[in-house]
Amino acid sequence: MLVLVKSFREFGLHCKNRTSLKSNAHIVEILAELAELGGAEAKRLLQKQEYEPGETIFHLGDKRRCFFVVRKGRARTYMVSASGNEITTGIWTEGATLGLISSLASIPRVLSCEAIDRCTVDSVDVVRFEAFMESHPTLAIAMSKTMAETAASAITRAGYFALHSAMGRLIKVLITLGRHEAYGPNNDRAIIRDLSKEDIARIANASRPWISQSISQLQHEGLLESRRMEIHIPSLSRLEEYCDQVCD
Repeated sequence: MLVLVKSFREFGLHCKNRTSLKSNAHIVEILAELAELGGAEAKRLLQKQEYEPGETIFHLGDKRRCFFVVRKGRARTYMVSASGNEITTGIWTEGATLGLISSLASIPRVLSCEAIDRCTVDSVDVVRFEAFMESHPTLAIAMSKTMAETAASAITRAGYFALHSAMGRLIKVLITLGRHEAYGPNNDRAIIRDLSKEDIARIANASRPWISQSISQLQHEGLLESRRMEIHIPSLSRLEEYCDQVCD
């Protein structure tokens, strides 16, 4: 159990250092405290699960009362339009919570979620988790903050992916993935690894040839360098500024 507590404590600090995952730090703190206070019962709440690239984590209409915390890898949530197109609503990495609001509200999932690459998550049983929170009010307060921040973040992300032009969606995908692999001064550089152009095309809801052409265009502009299964971004802020200038 001490190993479990240490893992979550370190994981929480890791999340707090990433501004894009600020809202998810609450849930990691909750799980750390749960692990510390709950003993064997807490351990039963957390089930480690592993998913292969493209494997479904949950699907639209899924009624399971559990949520997931990404421990390793990348996942995406998406919806399917009336015409059958998949619209990405978010890209999630370490520290992100998935399916939180639907599981706590006891409603079917309104989105689907799949692993982008090999992904490790902790599944948290909501019924047992709620019972634990009843005796620990401070956890319930932290959870309410998490739900509010998660909802606000989801609305913003979904709107961008759904409403912007294809180039806007592509750049948003690259920036979102890049922020989780950032390094250098002000964390402004990034390397996106282990995603093919087919993977990126699917996430951005665009064709493979168009993605190749657009990445070449961005490379010509000096905004990125494309290599085999790697995209190097010398400045995330410059790429974001470019998007503001040219994207609808």
